[in-house]
This record gives sequence, C-alpha cells and structure tokens, in this order.
Amino acid sequence: PPAKRAKAAKAGGGVDGDDEHDKVLLRVFFGVDAGRGARTSLVSAHSLKKRTYLGPTSMDNELSLIMANVAGVRAGEPVLDPFVGTASVLVACAAFGGLCFGTDIDIRVLHGKGTKDIYSNFRQYGFPRPELVRSDNARFAEHFRTFPAGFFRAIVSDPPYGIRAGARQTGSRRAEIKAVPAELRADHIPQTKPYAVVDVMFDLLDMAARSLVLGGHLAYILPCGYDFDEALHLPRHPCLEAVVTCQQGLTRRLARRLVCMKKVKAYDESRRAEYRDRSYLPVHEPAELPYADLKEKVKRNKEDLKGVSKREINRLPRRRQANGED
Repeated sequence: PPAKRAKAAKAGGGVDGDDEHDKVLLRVFFGVDAGRGARTSLVSAHSLKKRTYLGPTSMDNELSLIMANVAGVRAGEPVLDPFVGTASVLVACAAFGGLCFGTDIDIRVLHGKGTKDIYSNFRQYGFPRPELVRSDNARFAEHFRTFPAGFFRAIVSDPPYGIRAGARQTGSRRAEIKAVPAELRADHIPQTKPYAVVDVMFDLLDMAARSLVLGGHLAYILPCGYDFDEALHLPRHPCLEAVVTCQQGLTRRLARRLVCMKKVKAYDESRRAEYRDRSYLPVHEPAELPYADLKEKVKRNKEDLKGVSKREINRLPRRRQANGED
C-alpha cells in the first residue's frame, strides 16, 4: 500500500509486501544522453532587460536566438545583418559562435549614445567585436566587393517595414542635387529618402543571393496582415528556395512571419533585371502585398474599428479585422 511504502522509504528499510512484485525487478530501461538544451539559461542570459545598449526597434532576444538557429549560424563562419540597428540579432548570432558583420544606413545608431554602443553589448557577453560599416543595403553591390562563390554562411536580419521606424535609402526627393565640395567629402553623410518595402525586400533577397555561399541561409522577419498567402505573397528569388516559414500573431490585425531561405543557385550579375521581375508574382501590384504600407493599413483599420466594443472586436475573425471589415 502507498502509506506502507512511504513509511518504509522514510525509515530507509525494505517493504514486506504481500505481492511478489514488491520484491521483483520487472523492467530496466536504458537511454543515451544525446544532448542537453540550454534554451532557458540562454534566453535568460540575453534578456533585453539586462542589455546595455537598446533602441526602440531592438528585436526580442528569444526570437533573435531562434532566427540564428534556423539560419544555421556556425562557430567561426561569417554571418551578416544588413539592418543591424542596435545588433540584437547579431548578438544572438555571436552566441552561436558566428563571425559577425553588420551594416546600417543610420550612422547615429552605429555611434551609440555616450559610452553605450553596439560594442558595449558584445563586451557585456564576452563576445568578439563585430565588424560594423555605415552602408546602404540598396547600394550593396556598390559598397562591397562581390565574391563569385559568395562569402557569408548566413544572413540574419529584421528589415525595416515602416511601422515603428521608416525604411530609408540614400537619395534626395529634390530634382536638383548640389555636388558636395571635395573638402567635405571625407566625412560626408549622404541624404536619405523613403525606402519602399517592396524595394527593401528585393534588395535583401538579391543581396543574399549575391553574397551567400551555396547552401547558405537567409533568415528574416516579415510583418504582414492575416490575409497573407504564402503561395501568392512570399517574396521570391530564382537563386533562393524557401525552406521554413512560420507565423506569430501580434495583434488582431497584424502578424509576423519568420522566413528562412536557402541559396540553391549561383548568382548571375547579367540577370539582375530578370531577378527583379521574378521577385513578385505578376498577379499582384506592389501596393496590394500584405506587407506593403503596413503603417497606413494599421491606422486605417483602427479608424474602421472606432465605436466597436471590445467584446464585438473579440468576436471578429482575425482575417476580417485585417481587412478592416465591420
């Protein structure tokens, strides 16, 4: 009986049971300790609450670690974040031992605030310093040498989509642009203009196709509405193949997808125009894509739901709310 067993165990003695099974070993199970996960301790150690340098768009530490893992970041192999920001994603890549490179068009975020900067985060965790360059991803091919066989094993990034921070690229809205005097060019920072999300996506995929080694992976986050159809809306590139996509709901109007793509074909510079034509399926105009003009769509949906009680909102299917229906 359970009470008798507990009493005997407490006393450290045996059990004189009536059932022979109390004295006979019935089964023995053997197992192999194949590996031990460090998920809980790793996530806790990299909590943003303890991070030295943060910004308003710093990526969640757990999702950053998942992205680095999905992209197959390996110890000693080069990994790039072309929209590095405060380097939340790159810190996660460093946790997997990646040799980290980062670029960003915003020189202020690279310089940091006072004594706090991206390097502070890497020192905090004892990681090697990353290589950082102020660069415009829209002009990646003009800034960096291209290796025919690729260079990076993984590219992991959270591109800007204009919800919390608008995407920018080098350029000016003005028709006439004055030349920068020669004596000021050494430390000149070019003007920037809005960067359409469809161009952000093409440039990211094209840069990955150009810079990854064969078999290398691109992992990125794609915010979108619930009307997203992977077969119709997922950005494509002839040199890349989608291997993982998964969705996380954020609000009743907005979700985000983790997308991982693998480089399966060598990049051909002479076919860049063709690559752009094939990045988006022709049945959709860019403005119709679920991840285009997200800030405006979210604002419009909020206006559509004004005057609707929370109880009624909770009853609405997510797809209908994403489309702004009442």
